[in-house]
Amino acid sequence: MGRITFTIRKDGSVDIDVACVQGASCEQITRAFEDALGGEEVEKELRPEYYSEIELAEQHVSEEETE
Repeated sequence: MGRITFTIRKDGSVDIDVACVQGASCEQITRAFEDALGGEEVEKELRPEYYSEIELAEQHVSEEETE
C-alpha cells in the first residue's frame, strides 16, 4: 500500500511525497492534489519505484527477443 506525505512550508509551498507506489501511477495519485492546490509545479523528483515498471517492461521485451 502506498503512502502520501504532505509538507507545507512557511512560504506556503507544498511538497507531496508518494512512497511505495510502482510506476507512473504515483503521478496519477498526485495530479488531483496538484490541481486542487493550484499554483505551478516547481520541481519533480521521481523515486526509484517510478522506474521499476519501465524496467520490467524492458526486461519482458528483451526476453521475447531471445526466444
